[in-house]
Formats: sequence, C-alpha cells, structure tokens
Amino acid sequence: MRIGIGILLTVVATFVATPTFAVLPPAAGNAVKVSANWNEITGMSETVPTTQHLASAYTLRSNSLNKPLLKALRDLHTQDTRLQLWYTVPRQAVAELKEPTATETFWNFQYIDPLFSDFYANTSGRHHVNVGTIPRWMF
Repeated sequence: MRIGIGILLTVVATFVATPTFAVLPPAAGNAVKVSANWNEITGMSETVPTTQHLASAYTLRSNSLNKPLLKALRDLHTQDTRLQLWYTVPRQAVAELKEPTATETFWNFQYIDPLFSDFYANTSGRHHVNVGTIPRWMF
C-alpha cells in the first residue's frame, strides 16, 4: 500500500515539475480576435435525434411499463436507434445460455424475438444492434 502511494506521489511530482504543465502568461501581441456574424449562415448542423434502447426487465412484454416505454420510443421519431442487448436480462441478450454438445444445441429465442420485433415496430430510420454479452460457456 505504501509503495503504491509513493509511486503515485513520484509520478504526480514529475508531471507538476515538467514545463509542459507550467502556467505561462500569454505572449504579448499574439492575441486573436474572434467575432461572429449571426446574420450569415455558413453551415447547418445535420444532427438527428437518436437513442439507445436497452434490453431490460422493462422491455419484457409481461412488464406493465413495456407498452408505455415503446410508445415513448415511437414518439421520439429517432432516425438512428441502437438496440443494446445487455446482461441484465440474460435470456434477452444471449440466445444460447447453455453450452452446445456434439449432438445438441440449446438455442432459445423466446425473449429475444419479441424484443427485436417491438424494437423494429416502434422505431424508424437506421437500426443498429449491439450485442454486449458473450455466453459464459465460451470462456
């Protein structure tokens, strides 16, 4: 513990003593004047509304908040929506929780299919699906 604190203090002291981190006064005569002309359009932002829809207990059709959540998602009118399959509800994120054998697989889309169906039915524009959970049996 003491060695770690000593190393940390040494690193901090080294950075503080380095001229790069020193506060220097502004050079005289090198001031830059910045102005804006709000009456002239030089460019337009192309930002679009977007959101990330996370697989969770709320996205299960049996949850009472599922329909209001989907309505809110639909009402956003996003054009670039991501569906994030995450570990909080494993059966929504991983289609094969059990390791396959030489003769049998254990695919189960019972919870994933409704999630995808609801996601596509309630969003428009480009869709992205992020799979962030890998089955434990792969390690």
